[in-house]
Amino acid sequence: MMKYVHFTTLQAVAGLSIEELNAIPPGFSNSIGMLLAHIAALDRLYQRLSFRDRGFDDQEWQEYSGPISLGEGERVRGLPLKHYLNELTAARADTLARHDDAWLASNLRVPGFESPNHHWA
Repeated sequence: MMKYVHFTTLQAVAGLSIEELNAIPPGFSNSIGMLLAHIAALDRLYQRLSFRDRGFDDQEWQEYSGPISLGEGERVRGLPLKHYLNELTAARADTLARHDDAWLASNLRVPGFESPNHHWA
């Protein structure tokens, strides 16, 4: 399922220009670029929570706080599609290289959530 979602996401954004990635459609709060950055940043956060049993350190939080908060921190803008694709691919590859389906089904400790598993994350 993770591979399918990754594939369909990449398919949906194929060929988008920087202007298209930056555009915020009427009635929406975020651009496509911001949403792509958000997905990659959450992948990185869940990796730290589940692989290392920790959140972000201060330097990592500086890098990822904007995308995680969907722009309540620094907004992501002006980056080419290749940047987002590299981030998404690298984050997902790190997860898939480290763990199998049994690990994905095991519980994850997330404050405020009732025993979600790694697959949920």
